Amino acid sequence: MCVLGRVDGQEAEKAKVDSLRREATKLPHGIKRLEKLSELVTVSQLMPDGVNDAYLLLEEAERLNIDTTQANALAFIVNHHYMYDESLDSVEYWARRGMKVARKAKSWRMYFEMQYTMINSLVFSRRYEYALDQADMMLAEAEKLKDYSGITKAYVIMAQIYIGTYRWHEADDVLKKAMKTMYKNDDLQMQFTVLMHSLDYNIFVQRFDRMGQTLKEIDIVMDKMLLLAPGMDITLNDHRLFVEYCHILYWSYVGDFDKAAKHEAKGKVFYDRLTYPPYKPLYLYALCYNRTCRGMLDEAILLNDKAMKVGEKINVRMSNLLTCLIMRADIFYRQKKYGQALEIYRQIRHANDSISKLISNEQTEELQNMGKVNSLKAEEELLRGRMGFVGMVIVLLVVAILIVIMQRLMATYVRLKKTERKTADALAEAEEHNRQKENFFNTMSLAIRNPLKEVMTMTKSLVDDDNMTVEQRSQTAEAINHHTERLMFLVTGVLDLSRLESGMTKWQISNHDFVALCSDSVAKARLRWPEAQYSYSMEVSSFCFDFDGPRLEKVIDSMLTGTIDLPYFNGNVSMKVFQEGKRLKVEIKGSPLLLQRQDESTLMRHDINRLTLETVKDLLIVVVE
Repeated sequence: MCVLGRVDGQEAEKAKVDSLRREATKLPHGIKRLEKLSELVTVSQLMPDGVNDAYLLLEEAERLNIDTTQANALAFIVNHHYMYDESLDSVEYWARRGMKVARKAKSWRMYFEMQYTMINSLVFSRRYEYALDQADMMLAEAEKLKDYSGITKAYVIMAQIYIGTYRWHEADDVLKKAMKTMYKNDDLQMQFTVLMHSLDYNIFVQRFDRMGQTLKEIDIVMDKMLLLAPGMDITLNDHRLFVEYCHILYWSYVGDFDKAAKHEAKGKVFYDRLTYPPYKPLYLYALCYNRTCRGMLDEAILLNDKAMKVGEKINVRMSNLLTCLIMRADIFYRQKKYGQALEIYRQIRHANDSISKLISNEQTEELQNMGKVNSLKAEEELLRGRMGFVGMVIVLLVVAILIVIMQRLMATYVRLKKTERKTADALAEAEEHNRQKENFFNTMSLAIRNPLKEVMTMTKSLVDDDNMTVEQRSQTAEAINHHTERLMFLVTGVLDLSRLESGMTKWQISNHDFVALCSDSVAKARLRWPEAQYSYSMEVSSFCFDFDGPRLEKVIDSMLTGTIDLPYFNGNVSMKVFQEGKRLKVEIKGSPLLLQRQDESTLMRHDINRLTLETVKDLLIVVVE
């Protein structure tokens, strides 16, 4: 009977589409034919051959020279290629064409809808970094136009990217922003999309308790959509199945199994006439979770087996298969089959590690490709203005950033492995430490990204703007060199700090006279800040021991002159060197490193100095005031 019901539903939908097609083809060219084709496209858009109806609508709109309808038809065509065509080129071609028409008609909703679909195709192909860059530009344009539909769409894309790269905090943040902006216009479709992604995110992070209010809102939005356009009952079928899937999870989680049963029955109706295969296992996941919550473990394991087979057959996304595996492990655990449960938990952990590694590799490859493009542009400018070095710096910076990211990931992984064997208090302390490190890394990434963008923007101006004068080009080149020096300072500092913290620093140890090193540093400081007053006294004429001379010299230099961010200094600095027991002691008063603004780069320099001095703490004490 289920099969018969599904066949009858599909036949009814096909009959409705065929009827509208016959009516549309019989009508002469004009407004009535255009209206009938618009109605037809609304119903047939999810069918594989529905794009032909959209082509007819586009042709009729072009004949009547109606830009708005052309934009609508092109939006349907873009969606078709997004759903059925694996080539990104076709999606981009139709999206660019449609965006041009929508801009002409000032139909910004259609404009941002097609841009949203185009960037979504990049997300689907896992080109996350390029998609994030496009989403940033989309958000900036939408904010400039004060188009809240476009702003919300940009937030949704960012959420998908952050979820796809396991950046949960960022995903939660942009989804909250989207929830605030989606009600600032009457775009029900966008409201529905935001709520769908919010539900999907909560399922990702296993926060079923946060789904209640979202489910209430999405039910209201769907009712409004069906009230305004009853024909969308066919279009929304698969999405309504997803909503019922979420209802079953939520009500099972809160223990209201009567409501869960009602939504199970409603979901069965949509399941029987399902047209989007990847949603097929979701209903089975929900039933499996429901039976598990109710203690019906034998039935739950059978449903889990069925869901696994269906998921493997239609090649659903990895996260859904992991969800199914987690449910399976939980069932075995409740059945006290601890060995089988443990084996599945290990598989899940290995799969998560593999996904994280795959994402990192893909992002690395994508950033390298983006770096190659920038390098080619810089080579072209080299022929015009001898600026090829900029391109090389950009590539080196990208590689350096990737190295830092990989080192941070490895360091974090090692720390997590160690904390598993500690007590709960030690684990809490380690988690707090990791959070601080993550904040520092995010801040430094932002600090690096800003001058990097400046370098790329100015380089592009040099390449593209043929009207720039020689003086303007010279000023731009000087600005590029300034930002490049700051980039090298930040990247080198981050690399040094990362190596010091991870114990991977390659020391160049040899015998040096530290007193002579201090004298050299004072001389350099006087050259750096000629208006400053430096006084130097030493009670020991020589103190030789084995240490890394260049690194320790950088430490003393920074204490006497500050960092590259210090614009000016004319203070009084005194340095005293004397022996205290078996160790040499250095006292520095009035250090510009302490007087300048204590931002992230300055704090990073403090950390590098501290960690470097710890390696010679048995022979040397440095006190800075």
